[in-house]
Amino acid sequence: MMTSSILIWSALEYFGFKRCRCNHNNFVLSVFLEMILSVVIFLLIYLPIYHFTGSIFILNLIVLFITLYFVNVIGFYILTLRPLHKEVLSIIGIILFYVIIGILTYNPPFNYIFFDNTEHKYGINIYEL
Repeated sequence: MMTSSILIWSALEYFGFKRCRCNHNNFVLSVFLEMILSVVIFLLIYLPIYHFTGSIFILNLIVLFITLYFVNVIGFYILTLRPLHKEVLSIIGIILFYVIIGILTYNPPFNYIFFDNTEHKYGINIYEL
């Protein structure tokens, strides 16, 4: 959910940049790194909190907003750098990232990160304990 919302928001942001003729370097690289870092930062913050408190909705939202804040700050910094000309690699990275997410959704490793406590299974498939 987080990576798709970043991608959708970035598409709207791109058209806004074009409309106001704002200078933006490394836009696709910024989007790619925002997507990758959102997952990493979210898990780094969320997993210790979840381990001690369990799933609390308001804490989940707070962690989500903190993650999105830091990712947007990093994305803004990347937009202000000199042009790095990594658009093609970034597009390939975005596509590859979605393929990996799809694979992990339907064929998850047997790890506590992928375990659904409410359904007592891994992923969407029926891998029950």
